[in-house]
Amino acid sequence: MSSKNKNLLQIADKKINRLNTFLRVTLLMLSVVVAYDAIVHKTPLYYFGFYLAGFLIGKVFNKSMKIEFDQTSGSFSLTTGILHNLITVSLLLFRFVIGKYLLTSFDVIFVSDALSLFFIGINYAKWRTIITKIDNAIYSFAVKQYDQ
Repeated sequence: MSSKNKNLLQIADKKINRLNTFLRVTLLMLSVVVAYDAIVHKTPLYYFGFYLAGFLIGKVFNKSMKIEFDQTSGSFSLTTGILHNLITVSLLLFRFVIGKYLLTSFDVIFVSDALSLFFIGINYAKWRTIITKIDNAIYSFAVKQYDQ
């Protein structure tokens, strides 16, 4: 593990660490399933569009999360609001209730792969955004300290 990751794990709150672990495990599991189906069933290339759609939705989803750096305690905290919870519930409904019926109406053959790719895109966008927000907070803190 790099020194950056070790230090960030020490100063991030439990919510960020749990979310980081959850996103990494979810991305790994979904990627293994999609890779297996791609090898066995030869999934068409246009399924990559589901990943891109999920990535774009994930970028919008991340506007509802905020990462703050507390200078007195030297730790990061993740705050979410009602909008975040509403988007999460609607994505869960899409995944388990609406998604299968919607994709079969569009004649998508491998519905589980399409949904997995969609959620891989969302989770990857969330993970990258959290890392970017933490880096931005560190750099802005470093610049403020340097200017003093």
